[in-house]
This record gives sequence, structure tokens and C-alpha cells, in this order.
Amino acid sequence: MALLASALTSHSVHSGLRSYIGPNGDNLSWHLSSSKKSKRRCGLIRSRAETMSSELAQEHLLPWKSQGGSGSPTGSSLAPPLQHTKLKVLGMSMARGQALGTTSVTIILEDVKLLKEMGMDAYRFSISWSRILPKGTLEGGINYKGLQYYENLINTLKENGIEPYVTIFHWDTPQALEDKYGSFLNRRIVKDYTDFAKVCFEHFGDKVKHWFTFNEPHTFCSYAYGMGLHAPGRCSPGLKCAIPCGDSLNEPYRVGHNCRGS
Repeated sequence: MALLASALTSHSVHSGLRSYIGPNGDNLSWHLSSSKKSKRRCGLIRSRAETMSSELAQEHLLPWKSQGGSGSPTGSSLAPPLQHTKLKVLGMSMARGQALGTTSVTIILEDVKLLKEMGMDAYRFSISWSRILPKGTLEGGINYKGLQYYENLINTLKENGIEPYVTIFHWDTPQALEDKYGSFLNRRIVKDYTDFAKVCFEHFGDKVKHWFTFNEPHTFCSYAYGMGLHAPGRCSPGLKCAIPCGDSLNEPYRVGHNCRGS
């Protein structure tokens, strides 16, 4: 039975809704539903997480400088999606998630072994822009150790009968481009993203058949530049986010336009 966890601050009343206090004091609701044909029950856990202050959100939206884990000189990138809620799901807090979520860099061979033992025949992952181009641009130089890391990963997957599915951009914008010109708010991002994509295609195109250019662009545009829930955490003044000096009505469309141009 699959358990899906999501952070919500309020719930509608439902006859199948049950409350439960988790091991860390989390207020969880348990929704039970059954099928007359199968008579099976499925469960959905929703954590009633407390809302963070904008100051705490800003702290968690700062980039996690974890890309150097492979021992190669890399630049930092904006943090992947980080909610303005203190998530504690099944005993794992957000703070621990930062430390544990990046260990695949060093134990990837073990991960592939586990995938094979589980009978998996496909593995989707994203290529870190700042791991390949530490300064975000082709002119800033290519990190060939970063390319070798992904080359080894792809080769290991193929050797174990696992097909790689590669995402080029999964919201980890290079910090250098954010500082230089505002990243996706500026049309200059189109060239830099195109250069990054070309490097990926040229080095891995002979072994990777399946590519995703952007991961959920609508979510990226609206959550990062409209509601400020994802990095860089921008929203209009008066709203609660890390950087409340944006424009929630216009910036998501500007970013979407630049994504399409890329």
C-alpha cells in the first residue's frame, strides 16, 4: 500500500478522515476509502505542518552547496523545491533531508545494484547544470570531472540493463547566473541553457535515448516566481516568501516565456 505525504494546513471534513499523532508529534490525517469490487483500502497521509516565517523560509531557500560531493570543482546552484513548511514525514525532518538527500553522489554504485535487485529497468535522474558548467556559461569552462561522473553513471546503468531517462533542468539554476543577471527572469538565460543542453547531448547523446528538457515548467514558473515556495522564492510585496520584492502576476509569465525560448 502506497503512502503519499503532502503538507497541508487545512482539511475539509470527510467521513473517512481519521486523525493520528505521529512519532514526532506531527498531526496526521488518515483518509480511508474502499472499493466495492476489490474491497481494498488505500491510505493517504497528510501532514498538518506549521507554516514557517519568511525569515526561516529564506534560510531554507539558500542554495545547498552539495555539488562538490564528487570531488570535482563545481559551482553552487539554487536549492531544489523547498516548501515553506517544516516537513516531518515518517520521522525524517527537512534538516536531515538536506544531509541524506545528496548521498547518491557517493553511493551511486550501490543504488544501481539495488535497482537491479528490485528488477527495475529504467532510472530517471537530472544532470546538475553547475556540475557541468560551474559558472553557468560555456565561456566559463566545462568541468570534465562532472561529465565523467555522469558518464560512469550512465555506463553502469546500461551494463545492468537499466535504461537512463535524463532530465536536463530540474530547477537547479546555477547560483552564478542568478547573481549575474537574475537567471530565468532575463532573456540571456536562453543562450546559456542552450549551451548547457548541447554539452549534454554531445557527451551523452549516443547512450541516452530519452530526454526531458524541463521538469514541470509550469510548477517551476508559478511556485518559484509567483508564490515563492521554491527557489529563488520570489513573490509580490506583502506576501510571505523569501524574496517579497518580485511580481507574482508578471514574473511567472516572463520565466515561462524564457523557458519556451530555451
